Amino acid sequence: MKERRVYKREQAQTRQVTTPTGIIEYDLFRSPRRRTMELSLYEGGRLRAVAPNYVSEERIRSFVLERAAWVRQRLKEADERNAFINSRKYQTGHEFLFLGRHYPLSVERQQIKRAKALFDESGWLITIPLEEQIKGGESVIKDQLVSWYRSQALEVFGGRVFFFARRMGMEPWKVSVRAQKQVWGMCHHTEKRISLNWKLIMAPMDVIDYVVVHELAHLKHPNHSKKFWSFVESILPDYTIAEDWLKHHRLEMVLP
Repeated sequence: MKERRVYKREQAQTRQVTTPTGIIEYDLFRSPRRRTMELSLYEGGRLRAVAPNYVSEERIRSFVLERAAWVRQRLKEADERNAFINSRKYQTGHEFLFLGRHYPLSVERQQIKRAKALFDESGWLITIPLEEQIKGGESVIKDQLVSWYRSQALEVFGGRVFFFARRMGMEPWKVSVRAQKQVWGMCHHTEKRISLNWKLIMAPMDVIDYVVVHELAHLKHPNHSKKFWSFVESILPDYTIAEDWLKHHRLEMVLP
C-alpha cells in the first residue's frame, strides 16, 4: 500500500503554474479539515487555492492548470472591477449611491476643527479642516461618508424590520447594523438575532425590504427550503427583481 504523505498545517505559500497563455500565480493554503480542493479570488484579485493537507503539490498544480480558463476569466473580471472601483475618488463631482440613486459629492475646506457631512437632494457636502492634506483629506472624507451611511442605515433598517416583523409575525430579539464583506444580511436563528450590512443603504427601498424579509423569514425557516422561499414570496411576490438589482449593482456598492 502506498504511504499517504501528511503535511503539517502551514501558512500561505506563493506558487506558480505555467499555462499556454502565461504564468498563473496563486497563494496555497492547506487545511487538515478540508476534503476537497477549492479556488477563489481575494477581493484584491489574487488567486487563492485551498487543499487538504495530504494532497501533493503536483496534484494541486494540475488542479489549477485544469481550471486555467476559468482563472483567466475571473482575473480579467477582477481587474475590470478594481479599475472601476479605483476610478472613483472622494473628491468633488464623484458620485455614490444612496437608496438606489446616484448623488454627487462636494468637498469644501474651511477653518473648522472637525469634519462634517450634510446631505440634501443635490448630494453630499462634506466640509473638512483647511490643514488636512490632499491624501489625508480623502481618508477623512471617506470616514465622514461612511459614518453618514451608517447613521442612515440604523434609522432606515430599524423601521423596516419593525414593519415587516409585525406583518410576518416574527419577533427578533436584536437587530444590528454591521460591516459584512460577503453578505447583505445574516440571521442567527437560535438567538433570534438579525444583522444587516450597512452598505445596503445604497440600494433602493424595495431591495432593502427584500433583504429584511429574507432574514426575518429565517427565524421561521432556518434554511433555503421551498417553504422558506414560499414564505418570502407570500410577503414580497416580486422578490426576484430585488435579487437581480443586487446582482447587477453590487460593484457600485463597494467603496474605494
